[in-house]
Amino acid sequence: MPWKVKPEHKGSVYRNAVYSYWRREHDEPLGDESWRNLYAVEARLKETGQVIDYNPRRKTGFHLVPARTGVDLGLVREPDGKPRPPKRGPYAALEG
Repeated sequence: MPWKVKPEHKGSVYRNAVYSYWRREHDEPLGDESWRNLYAVEARLKETGQVIDYNPRRKTGFHLVPARTGVDLGLVREPDGKPRPPKRGPYAALEG
């Protein structure tokens, strides 16, 4: 998780997808519900060209923003602007 998340935002679907994404990238096991959530979120983001960002001052915390070409290669807005190509999942193939 690239952000320190407030307790009231920890139940977010997007927070859970980011956590599941990290687990998949590090060969950690995921339950069926986590897989379903991750695939659904990835499909939506890929279709819309967006990534997940976090702002603790927003009521919902997590929100979607346009992906920056060549920078936001995975599921999240890279806070430091450094591209991190994903190892697995639908985005990994894009970076071939």
